[in-house]
Amino acid sequence: MQNSETVATGRAAIEMHGCGSCHRIPGIGQADGNVGPPLTHLPKQSYVAGKLPNTFPNLVTWIVNPRAINPDTAMPVLGVSPDEAAAIAAYLYAEGEGG
Repeated sequence: MQNSETVATGRAAIEMHGCGSCHRIPGIGQADGNVGPPLTHLPKQSYVAGKLPNTFPNLVTWIVNPRAINPDTAMPVLGVSPDEAAAIAAYLYAEGEGG
């Protein structure tokens, strides 16, 4: 789930989808947005988006379609595929463990 190739794919997907324009993300240059919550220390958080228990599958679900979980969220549906979302989640969990 968090091998180095998957984590690298997640980093690339984060950059491609522009996640850093809204979030602070460890290890991503210029990912210093303040619209959404910082994604530092993600493994230590109890919930994803304040709604779902913080599990890998829940984070993937949120990334793919946040409005299915919370229709009022400011987070847009960005067209992230389930595979990309899994790689993004792997990156966030891996980087957050060190932060």
